[in-house]
Amino acid sequence: TPYTPFTGTTEAANLRAQFTFPDVPGLGLGLTAGESRGKSSGSNGINRSQNQGANLTYVKPAWSTSLGYQNSKQSNSIAASSDSRTDTWTASYGRNWSDATDVAPASWMLNATASGNFQRQHLDSGASATLNTLNLVVSGERSSWGRASAILGASRGHDATGGELRQHWYQVEAGRALNQRSGIALYIRAMSSFQERSAIAYRDKTAGVRLSYAF
Repeated sequence: TPYTPFTGTTEAANLRAQFTFPDVPGLGLGLTAGESRGKSSGSNGINRSQNQGANLTYVKPAWSTSLGYQNSKQSNSIAASSDSRTDTWTASYGRNWSDATDVAPASWMLNATASGNFQRQHLDSGASATLNTLNLVVSGERSSWGRASAILGASRGHDATGGELRQHWYQVEAGRALNQRSGIALYIRAMSSFQERSAIAYRDKTAGVRLSYAF
């Protein structure tokens, strides 16, 4: 049987705008909009995608925060029951600490950022799916010791069939420079996914040592 390559065409356009407000230093607003239209060879189906979003940020020397929203629509002319609309909210807050002064650089730094992502999908068939995700990242560095970081996260929701979706993960890493050119880091990370559903359950844990050298 001769090989028949799969071909398709996609047309897409995206627009992005960023605004700052001189009367409120640190405040920013980002707006995005996009649309695409695709068609594959051997099929009369047309895939369309539309999305719009906004993200508001506020940044200060010691902390920052953001709040975002995005709406997207997916459609397929030959599978209308899979057409969907998805609404996604995002939020984050970050805080920095250090002993830096106006005349001396920091000898230690600590940063913590908490973020959340809340997604709702509605299909034209009447089904719906949700996924809520929370993440915490903490990192620190001291010039005489080295650096360390930790990530802790979890998500929970359900798919379009009503099946429960649960995941949680973590990562811990610590490292330091050995000299001006080389460094070493120890890490451990793990993820547990969908343990309530044996058909797609997944669990992984990794530990290791990473050596680096700059030539």
